[in-house]
Amino acid sequence: MKIKYVLFVIALVFSHCLEAKPKTVKGKIIYENDSIDVLFVIPFAYSTEELKVWGLQNKVKFINSATRKKSIVKPSQEKEIQFYYEENEGFTKIRMISTYNRVKQISGSESFLDNIFLKIDIEGKMNLYTYYYRENNPGDSATTGGLFVVSSKIIQRQDDNMLMPRYSYLKKDLTEYITDCPEAKRTVENSVNSLNDIKKVVEIYNVYCK
Repeated sequence: MKIKYVLFVIALVFSHCLEAKPKTVKGKIIYENDSIDVLFVIPFAYSTEELKVWGLQNKVKFINSATRKKSIVKPSQEKEIQFYYEENEGFTKIRMISTYNRVKQISGSESFLDNIFLKIDIEGKMNLYTYYYRENNPGDSATTGGLFVVSSKIIQRQDDNMLMPRYSYLKKDLTEYITDCPEAKRTVENSVNSLNDIKKVVEIYNVYCK
């Protein structure tokens, strides 16, 4: 009985260490015709100081820099949020774009929202986003509260539907989507072996394709 209790306490402490702690960082909320300076209340992991981007897809807490009023911004209310945070002795700019939620439901209630914030990695004729979702089995993941948060990539041509390539069918999904750019299609066929390789495809598309 005592052993079970000790194990329970250890598990509780470990889980607490993985939970997010909030920090305030300077940023902007960008509306269609305006923007305001704010302090975002951003979740970071206790143990690693890692920014928990996946906690920002549905809503973000902020403090208005002018009025000091606390509030919550949702992806249906504006165009974009952006902020910098310190990482590896430098600052990384994070942009979260509000977009209509075309992402298929994978796991979690967030997929039922009309709009969602997506982290944008590359912006151009083809955009590259990172999307986060929960699953039971670890992959490219970070543990949180006993769950695994997994990242996947989404691409989108201007004024076109989004594509979230399936890991087991990367080349098939990408070649079927990219029908208008031979250079990018060759890159898919010759160089794509993992989700990280999609970045190169998007870069090629934005340089060589109309």
